[in-house]
Amino acid sequence: MNASQALEDRRTGADLDAKLREAGILPGHSSADDVLARLSQPDVTVVTPRIGQSTPGVATPDKDPA
Repeated sequence: MNASQALEDRRTGADLDAKLREAGILPGHSSADDVLARLSQPDVTVVTPRIGQSTPGVATPDKDPA
């Protein structure tokens, strides 16, 4: 039942409308001030450590010399 509904939503574009509504992009669902506030927010920097590298500010356990 869910799969058929998902396919129908894709066919009609309802899934895209839902995503746009959640993002506050559809006309009538957000004000210009809301959009401006969202666009004015500072960028978020995501730091992902690589294997074998330490993360600044995070203590690493001592390695077993054995």
